[in-house]
Amino acid sequence: MNSNAGTVNEFISSLSIGEPQEYKNLKLYPLFSGHVREDGFMLLEESIRTGKVVVTEISEGGHVPELKVINGLEKDLLLLDGEELIGAKQNRIVNTTIIIGRGKEIVIPVSCVEQGRWSYRSRHFSSSSSSLYADLRRKKSRSVHSNLKRNMSYASDQSEIWCSISEKAESLGVNSETGSMSDIFESNQKKIKQYEKAFRPIKGQIGFVCLINNSISGLDVLGVSSVFPKVYSRLLSGYILDAIEMAGVKKADMDAPVVERPLIKEINAFLKMLDGTKKESFKSVGEGDDLRFENKSFSGFALVNGNDVIHMAAFSEKI
Repeated sequence: MNSNAGTVNEFISSLSIGEPQEYKNLKLYPLFSGHVREDGFMLLEESIRTGKVVVTEISEGGHVPELKVINGLEKDLLLLDGEELIGAKQNRIVNTTIIIGRGKEIVIPVSCVEQGRWSYRSRHFSSSSSSLYADLRRKKSRSVHSNLKRNMSYASDQSEIWCSISEKAESLGVNSETGSMSDIFESNQKKIKQYEKAFRPIKGQIGFVCLINNSISGLDVLGVSSVFPKVYSRLLSGYILDAIEMAGVKKADMDAPVVERPLIKEINAFLKMLDGTKKESFKSVGEGDDLRFENKSFSGFALVNGNDVIHMAAFSEKI
């Protein structure tokens, strides 16, 4: 086992589970750990406001699966997996979590989440408050892992992403002229806000396991204590959108007696499975290494920098 895999497994073993918060069909179990670093990173939204971080197309003509990021700050910049970038020739999402070192300029792998537009709305991108919904992050995680194994590329399956967004819009009754994921979030803002009111990060919390209709959807954990509170709402929004879509799935069973399942045991089993699954390490496009792991039940990744797990996410195949 390589040292990066050992770092991830040690981090997973350190996680403890708190009391759940819930609203309707969404339940969050907070995660805690003593294996976290205190010093944080600059995040994209706050960095863009300084004028020292710029995200643009890679050229005037643009290239769908890539964007250019210039970090003019004296601090490392953290971009999160699934983070949405709005503007330029079309909206994109980041394909994996990336650390861009201070003073560096790099090209990052992205996916289009606005199929029907290829024209400039602005020269630079801005950061959205939403994140790619969890079910599509799961699919993207598998396609990125597959491309890494085949050709060391962080590319996604773009057709799969467009198809999923189209199906999500149809399922939620959203009409978008450009096939934009942001239009789906905007059309469901009232419902999303109702869910958000029921959930708040707890002191010391660094992540959560999300359950929809009492089945594990996925988890997100940040190994940097100062970062998690800042990205909590963005990460949560992606799970909420899935929960809204799934809210009516079991209506036919509403008259049946509710059977409480030992959910804590399921979560512990999920974490144990993550711990025991083989990790494949790939050089990140930014700082550190990107570890990928999957089996028939889940897929996931972890960004490791030095001896620290910066971000880990895993998505169940059950949902």
